[in-house]
Amino acid sequence: MATDTLPEPRFTPPFCPNANCRFHLELTDGWRWKRAGFYRRQQAPELVPRFTCLCCRRSFSSQTFSATYWLKRPLLPSQIFMRIVGGMANRQIARDVQAAPSTIDRTVARIGRHCLLLHTELARDAVPVGPVVLDSIESFEWSQFFPFQHHLTAEVESGFIFSFTDSPLRRKGRMTRAQRRRREKLEAKLGRQTGCARNILQGTNKTGGLAAPRS
Repeated sequence: MATDTLPEPRFTPPFCPNANCRFHLELTDGWRWKRAGFYRRQQAPELVPRFTCLCCRRSFSSQTFSATYWLKRPLLPSQIFMRIVGGMANRQIARDVQAAPSTIDRTVARIGRHCLLLHTELARDAVPVGPVVLDSIESFEWSQFFPFQHHLTAEVESGFIFSFTDSPLRRKGRMTRAQRRRREKLEAKLGRQTGCARNILQGTNKTGGLAAPRS
């Protein structure tokens, strides 16, 4: 006999998801809300509780705060995550989980955003207990007229990454006259990139003393 999966009875909404509500993302006292029934869905849990904010009167559910919000296949992110870590290509993952390649692309981007948020929360109050190393790698995007550097600071012993930046650069090195003219036209249209080293050092200053970069 089929039975309903009951919602989590102790779930309490942490804030109002309405961006225009004064209780949105504010840990202030006095926010009042009430339960407003539930709705049924095909995926577990089948019953999802709903709530109403008594300040802005906006209704929402526990699923509003879930990482699988608006997903037709809520189990897909967990299925994809370890395949990404294992180095599988997106099209290989699509064949493996029987989904469209575009679905995998969107889900990978979604997982990446959640990982960034989680890392930001973990690193907010983290304090290095040992030496921290600053390292960089240089590449380009679209064409060699748009070089950039990836910078990261990590604790030597634990490998914990405190910060990461993507810093655009000005194209340098040998160039033909035609390439220099092309660079001048692009800089006149898009602006000239400067201050890369200063920006990365300012961004990583909160990690304290830095060890010498590894080659």
